[in-house]
Amino acid sequence: MTLKNLLMKKNIFYFLSLTIATTSFAQFKGTPKETLFSGGPKAGVNLSNFYGDTSMKNNLFRINFHGGVFANFAFNNNLSVQTEFIYSPKGSLFKIKTDSSEYNATYSITYLDVPLLFQYKSADNESGLFIQIGGQASFLLNARYSGENKTSLYSSAFSNTDVDSLGLSTSDLGAVLSVGIVGEYGLSFTLRANAGLSDIWEKNNTLVNHNILFQASFGYAFGRKHDVIGGKIRR
Repeated sequence: MTLKNLLMKKNIFYFLSLTIATTSFAQFKGTPKETLFSGGPKAGVNLSNFYGDTSMKNNLFRINFHGGVFANFAFNNNLSVQTEFIYSPKGSLFKIKTDSSEYNATYSITYLDVPLLFQYKSADNESGLFIQIGGQASFLLNARYSGENKTSLYSSAFSNTDVDSLGLSTSDLGAVLSVGIVGEYGLSFTLRANAGLSDIWEKNNTLVNHNILFQASFGYAFGRKHDVIGGKIRR
């Protein structure tokens, strides 16, 4: 290697190092770099029931927990599209009580929820109130029907985990409406209503019911942009 080539390579190295340092310093001290993608975990509480058939009027809301991940693709500071993969137990409680008998049953139906939502955020920065609207496809993971029948003379328990014999549909389509707030550090809180549009009893002609779900969720978004205020990095 000649001295000329060695000096040329050193100059290229110094130039690249200076360029990288200058660019990094400018991004650190200047205008924040926009991040078009963010995502992370979310979890919370489900409040579920059935609606549709009048024969289900004795059904009560069932409480459970959900969890999963979300991904958000932003067009600008206000508009974005979000999708999620959520493990979401749903179902209903069924109770009938008279003077001489009591019948209690639990429909435990678990889905993988995959919504596609359009999001509008009110503020021109990362934090602020937002609203989401869109559709959701739900895929059946498992189901269980269990309970107890009591009378003054006897008591019997029952359970069924056979999806085919329960007559459940393997998928569900629904409409979604959410409102929430996201903070400057990526933390968010969301309230959501989800109304199923498909009949969940695909193989049961005596009932026509749909899932209805209310959710409260906390989430945390990675991949958000950074800026510097008072010498401290703020997400």
